[in-house]
Amino acid sequence: MENNRISRLKIAIVTNRFYPEVGGAETNIWFQAKELAKKHDVTIYCPKRIDRPWSEEFDGFRLVRMYDVLHPFCKYPNIATKTLCPSIFFRILFSGFDVIMFFPALNYNNKLAYFASRMRGIPIIGCFFDFIDYAAVIKEKGSVPDDILGQTLVKDTDARILRGLDHIYAIADKEIAFLQKFNGHVEYSPVPVLMDEYLKESPSYRSKYGISDNEFVFLCLGRVSQIKGQDIAVKAFCSAFRDRKDARLVIVGRHDYEPGFTDAMKKEIASAGMDGRVIFTGMVERPEVLGATPFGHTCHPGEIHELGCRRCRDMGVWNSCNPERCGRSESGCRRTQRIPVQEGLRGKSCGKNGRSICQKRRTETHGRRGSKTGQGEIHL
Repeated sequence: MENNRISRLKIAIVTNRFYPEVGGAETNIWFQAKELAKKHDVTIYCPKRIDRPWSEEFDGFRLVRMYDVLHPFCKYPNIATKTLCPSIFFRILFSGFDVIMFFPALNYNNKLAYFASRMRGIPIIGCFFDFIDYAAVIKEKGSVPDDILGQTLVKDTDARILRGLDHIYAIADKEIAFLQKFNGHVEYSPVPVLMDEYLKESPSYRSKYGISDNEFVFLCLGRVSQIKGQDIAVKAFCSAFRDRKDARLVIVGRHDYEPGFTDAMKKEIASAGMDGRVIFTGMVERPEVLGATPFGHTCHPGEIHELGCRRCRDMGVWNSCNPERCGRSESGCRRTQRIPVQEGLRGKSCGKNGRSICQKRRTETHGRRGSKTGQGEIHL
């Protein structure tokens, strides 16, 4: 290793959600923690959202779940967006970490981690998946305005935090440009894909849900919510496949975040006479997701765009994303670099498509360049 690199670092990652919840952010952070843990000591901090132990060990890193004072008597699962875990401040302050990373935006817990890091002089990296809550914008305005970031008023405290971060990563061009107004150290972060997962054989999900091998299946993967646009997929499926009895739409993902949204889709499905042909699986473990992706037309409403697949709103056969409903697209999402899903497309070829996109970017570094503490880059 180069002289300016420390051979082993003690790294804290602070996030709002984590395993076993399966979603884009959760999977992203899992991959990063798993890879970092091969050469560094990694601890993940997140609010306690499910009835699992306060601390667990996974793939070489430690997960610590923290008490959420905003929901003291909450029955699990705790699906609240806003959480507050005061213990994170003291854990960062007194645990001797070398580097702090936080995901996916500026929230109460990440701000506490930032203040503790400044008191200790520890480098801190902000990783932004969404600087603002685009789902809330859609609910309020009905769509995401083109200049939504320009309309966003950043509080003085938040602006000071953005300027004080040692490095920032973001996944959208417009958010990168926006964040660069506050901090000169902003870079693009791709969503990671572990190729080995898609090269292995995974069991088919079909038998579990009573789907025969000769039935045509659309898969829609991701948390069921308005911003993901599963309702558009349902409308398209009911319209295009009303008379095709061998077609199924399988919506894979948890749907307890917005139960009214799911109920409205089920009513539309029933009124179209499509009961039994649209399946909501609820939350599933990752092996089942991997077992589903090689079959039929796979529609990802957002979280693994590096696979080269179209978004759910395209359904693999329709032509364009709906810009009024697609929060990430309006924020400059890189999923505009999508590749049409074709009959028989498999995970291996999807991965190659995504890799060609990712290799155009600097993805070899995990961490920040030119650390003020002299620790240099953090390499996997």
